[in-house]
Amino acid sequence: MVITRHGRPIARLVPEASRRQAEIDEAVESIMRLRAGRGTVTAEEILSSIREGRKY
Repeated sequence: MVITRHGRPIARLVPEASRRQAEIDEAVESIMRLRAGRGTVTAEEILSSIREGRKY
């Protein structure tokens, strides 16, 4: 996004890429830690979790 004054560009707004990438890296690390500590998940455990989250 470009900010103008009297039709002339004076500033440009851009996302802070390094901060966003740090958030992504942190999320990936968190998921990897969860997976490492959990081990394998059976199909029945997945189905049970799905059923538990649904309201009948």
